[in-house]
Amino acid sequence: MHTTPVLSLAALALLVAAAPAAACNPAMPVIRSDRGLVFSAEAFAHPTWRQRSADGRMRTFGRQIWRGRIGGRSAYLTFDEIPGTSGPNHYLAHRLDRVPAPLRWERAGRYDLGESFIIRGGPLDGVWTVTNCRP
Repeated sequence: MHTTPVLSLAALALLVAAAPAAACNPAMPVIRSDRGLVFSAEAFAHPTWRQRSADGRMRTFGRQIWRGRIGGRSAYLTFDEIPGTSGPNHYLAHRLDRVPAPLRWERAGRYDLGESFIIRGGPLDGVWTVTNCRP
């Protein structure tokens, strides 16, 4: 059995996983929607908590939250980290839903939203693109 391609792919995956997050200026996300709205983040929080999942086991859940502004109004960009699901569930709204853990706001930090993402549902749904980062 020839394993070189598998090892090469594994090595490439490790390099990609170890790559640093994009350099952003300013240090917090600035994103633009396909409708022309602009969200500028001012602070970041990453609360985590433990709760029983549907299978009865205790698991760690988390939420990444960016507090910012859209057109002079406060807004919150969030995505939930739910064990056993595929990918983040982005949400953007003018109000922050209750979070089951304390929030510790930071003015800078590492984040990786990708180049663009889709928000499905809510008042600010659409395709959003990060405008202030470069790889």
